[in-house]
Amino acid sequence: MFKHIFAFLFLLSFTFVACGDDPMPPPDEQPPPVTQDQQEDPATPGPGDVADVSDDELESFVEVNLRAAREDVDPQVDPHGFEEIIADKGLDTERYMEIQTAIQRDPRLQQEVQQLFQELQQS
Repeated sequence: MFKHIFAFLFLLSFTFVACGDDPMPPPDEQPPPVTQDQQEDPATPGPGDVADVSDDELESFVEVNLRAAREDVDPQVDPHGFEEIIADKGLDTERYMEIQTAIQRDPRLQQEVQQLFQELQQS
């Protein structure tokens, strides 16, 4: 079981790296710091945030990662194979990345993913 958990986290880390933000621009091109009165409420989705991830989509996301781990499909080595797994689970690559971003930003979703992973691992 620990092997599968490690493989899942390993794959998940690669997908996080693959969709990571662009490197920071040089200091002279960076935007000015945000003051406290300019900060947005973190619970309120901002532009480009995905607020709604259905339970079915979350389950499909976990199933994609479980299947990729079981079949030793590394998204960096075999992106086409990984995209096929995503499509087989009813998602498109863009939506998969949106769900991944939402999970990165929402601790509640992170917990749900961990729970789903454990449940699906046992079944």
